[in-house]
Amino acid sequence: MVQIREGATVVEVTFSPSSETAFVQDVTRKAAARLKAASEPAQQQ
Repeated sequence: MVQIREGATVVEVTFSPSSETAFVQDVTRKAAARLKAASEPAQQQ
């Protein structure tokens, strides 16, 4: 399990071990970045 905590928001993403690839990790990082941006409305365009 990957748990991403941004402020009061917790996102839990589960992967099967065989899917823990660099691609999946990259998608997870991008999702975390989007979540962080969404939690900071002052910086949204």
